[in-house]
Amino acid sequence: MRLYVPATLDELDTVEVDGRSARWDLGPRRAHAVTPRLVSAPENEDEDDEGLEFVAALEAADDSLALVVARGTAPRQRLVVTVEVPDDAVSSAAPGPGDGPDAIAPSAVDVNREVAGATVVCVHADEVEAALDIEAVLSAVDASIAGGTGAGADTEPGAAESAPEAEQDAVDVAIERVTDRSMLWYDWTEIPEVPRAAR
Repeated sequence: MRLYVPATLDELDTVEVDGRSARWDLGPRRAHAVTPRLVSAPENEDEDDEGLEFVAALEAADDSLALVVARGTAPRQRLVVTVEVPDDAVSSAAPGPGDGPDAIAPSAVDVNREVAGATVVCVHADEVEAALDIEAVLSAVDASIAGGTGAGADTEPGAAESAPEAEQDAVDVAIERVTDRSMLWYDWTEIPEVPRAAR
């Protein structure tokens, strides 16, 4: 089964590339695929196989950005790793605590066990120039968190309500700048040469 795995760029260090293939030891984690739920979604009724794969990869790219934000030391570039794994290593995505029915993307699946030496087909990564936009996302998220806890007793009611809204708007704008960028495709043979932004 082909999966689109959201990852951070430093995880490429664990991919073993030789003259014949690229292999990656894949543990249990969230991924994306062309699932029956994705195929049957009304918004995808006119999509062909390639279009559905693109939709799944975009969902993985969004999850990669979330990983970068969550892992503060990760390189500031999104990464989607396309792999082939056995069908029995994949199950329907399990909702988290409090997740509603729409919280899980139609393409979402879970890798349910260790897959040693999964075959890497290719990767998609942000160009290095995207790092500044992703840094802006992290800054906007930090400001939003600080703003949500910083309202004191002397804060005007209107300001208390509008400040979090403005901070969330800043997060949304920063994220949109990142998601508007096209990621670059790299064949598995090119994995060691994927450019990384300086930190």
